[in-house]
Amino acid sequence: MKAASVEGNSIYTIMDTLSEIAMELINEMDDSGKFLDFILKEVYGKPKPSVLPIVRSYWKDEDDFMLRLSTLTSDLKRRHQEYMEEHRKDTNLIRRIDCLNKNIEREQTEERRRTTRQTTITNYYPTGRN
Repeated sequence: MKAASVEGNSIYTIMDTLSEIAMELINEMDDSGKFLDFILKEVYGKPKPSVLPIVRSYWKDEDDFMLRLSTLTSDLKRRHQEYMEEHRKDTNLIRRIDCLNKNIEREQTEERRRTTRQTTITNYYPTGRN
């Protein structure tokens, strides 16, 4: 997630950059909305010089906060891996269907060529070149 400044972007714009899975996991971690509020307002691509005072303004227990962050990260990675595995299965099926379509089109073209071939007079009367 990349949120350079909250002033330039509304929180709703930043929320649009989160996936449904990320929102679901964040909401599962904290019903009060403090964790989501922190993620939306304070998480930047590059850390500010002093992050600890901001963290302490949201949480008294820094270790609990660090645990939440690492849990969120590992859950997001796990869910992403599951998604990618399903995507690979779908991609394999898509390739197989595409191959089947190409084979059908090729056979239909060949079949049409055989059935619509026009016969010439040389097919009935030998020309002596045979």
